[in-house]
Amino acid sequence: MRISALGVMFALGLSASLATAADQRGYAGGRFALTVDGKGAGYLKSATGGGIAADVVVASSGSSSVQNKHIASPKYEPLTIETVMGSSSVLSEWIDDTLTQSAQRKNVSFFDCSYDFEVVSELDLSNSLITEIGFPELNGANKAAATVTLQLSSERTQRSAGGGAACPSADAAAKQKVAAINTFRLELDGVDTKGVASIGAFTIKRPLSTDSVGVGRDVIAEPAKLEIPNLTLYVSRAMGADFEGWANDFLIKGNSSDEKEKSGAIWLADSGGKEVARLALSHVGISGLTTDPGDPSRYKVSLYVEGMRFSIGGAKAKERKAVNLAAAKVAPTSESKVVPAKATKK
Repeated sequence: MRISALGVMFALGLSASLATAADQRGYAGGRFALTVDGKGAGYLKSATGGGIAADVVVASSGSSSVQNKHIASPKYEPLTIETVMGSSSVLSEWIDDTLTQSAQRKNVSFFDCSYDFEVVSELDLSNSLITEIGFPELNGANKAAATVTLQLSSERTQRSAGGGAACPSADAAAKQKVAAINTFRLELDGVDTKGVASIGAFTIKRPLSTDSVGVGRDVIAEPAKLEIPNLTLYVSRAMGADFEGWANDFLIKGNSSDEKEKSGAIWLADSGGKEVARLALSHVGISGLTTDPGDPSRYKVSLYVEGMRFSIGGAKAKERKAVNLAAAKVAPTSESKVVPAKATKK
């Protein structure tokens, strides 16, 4: 009887474990969706952050041996999301506005969805700004989908239960083909770039400074100037003659005025060769040409960039030129212009 009872208990336990696993299966896949000012911004590859915390302030009260404690103003952790590059026109336009330092504050809703695309929980982020834009390493040997990572900083966040509502659908741009990392191309005026084997990962930042709002508990964030990092290229020495000539002229001879800087673009295509995403570059200068310590057959090239613009879709030749010219007109020293987010109807 004892063995029989143990067998029944084991069977019941196993059934319960399987049932629990089945219930949790829908939440383990990490299906995340986003809306920006009420507009669908597509599904996300990953998401982290978005928490809330506050410092605990300790105060002594007279001769009492008991410490009185209370919390200071809440702090809202940035939400970091990763999405397939070019999959959302809503996010792409917001990225480009951030690069021109004219980004508006947005009300963002982040949804954690089940396997059946029902909302499990919702995180609402008020008056959000993009404070980091991260691009992956672009490498001719990597066939993975190209993604972009965004850090969203908000003045206030609030969580709520999903209630089983349908997960927001992606926008129309999400239906287009996906670009792989190995489809990247680099364009630079007057430079043969066919020998570029890879471009290192880089992150554009727009830091914030915060001030308390009167006697309120929340703080308001004001953006500082855009910080565009240098680009690192790895170029075949056998095909690097144009980079050698540029370095000699720009660095050694000193022909490095604004007029000698170049315009260009980094773009990615789908499997059929159609352009999916483009990052236009303006006021590009070469700041270094050294031998790659990991591969002596390659040059490591350093470039500085003053302005960038981002766009998605299959741009034609004239449209590409227009985007590149627009990037050239971006004044890197322009003051930030930020507009408060509009109220979003639920």
